[in-house]
Amino acid sequence: MGIIRGGALVVVSVLFLVSMISLNVFWTLGNSLEFNNIKTELIPVVMNFADSSMNLSQVIDTSYPLMLAYCQNNSDFTMGEGGMTFVVTCETVKLGKEAVVNGMIDSSVNSIYYKEYDCGFFDCFKKYGETPFFLVSKHTHDYFKSKFYLIMFISLVLFGLMFLFTEERSNAFIISGALVILSGLPFAKLNWVLGMFAQKEYLQFFTFMFTQASSVFIKCLILGIVLIVLGILWKMFSVGMKISEFFNKGKEEPKKKGK
Repeated sequence: MGIIRGGALVVVSVLFLVSMISLNVFWTLGNSLEFNNIKTELIPVVMNFADSSMNLSQVIDTSYPLMLAYCQNNSDFTMGEGGMTFVVTCETVKLGKEAVVNGMIDSSVNSIYYKEYDCGFFDCFKKYGETPFFLVSKHTHDYFKSKFYLIMFISLVLFGLMFLFTEERSNAFIISGALVILSGLPFAKLNWVLGMFAQKEYLQFFTFMFTQASSVFIKCLILGIVLIVLGILWKMFSVGMKISEFFNKGKEEPKKKGK
């Protein structure tokens, strides 16, 4: 029975490690694609794209008098060129050309992130393969978040099985803590590795999806340490209880003999 139990524990531990690595991948993707995180990455990309496709700054220089005239009787100015649409409020137009450029880039970033995509994650590669802005959208963020919660549930189930298969329950916390830390190690330097591909126009979208990798590693490290400490405290408490029972038993025996 002990061999079967030990073998089951090894299998469950391996599955737990795999699930935690998968969980960390989706955790990283979900966190990296939060709007506040992805916005700073998208702004220079959209700016470069706008300059290369339509020379946005030069277009603004030429069109600025027209914008001022248009804003006499309107609240927003819309410009669509190079396959992108830029919208800026007329209040921003009145602040000057630089403000217009920044306003149009910000509006474009918001438009890209919150755009409704009528395709599944993998189908979108076929549909938007040339300019895969869908990779850094809320659509993709929500997809990865849903996978994160699914894998989290699986990981909790595996932890429960690990808890059942360990002879000493405290070992379940120690083993799982060590595996959590191990699952986070590949993410420690992932940003640096992906940074080597950041200059590739297509691959840079993938680098944006892993900007929070180091943060996930730190969280895994903290969680793993907490689990190990809980396991050690449980083990110490169990040992303390056994010692206490031993001495209490020793005190009771002389009393029984005296009777």
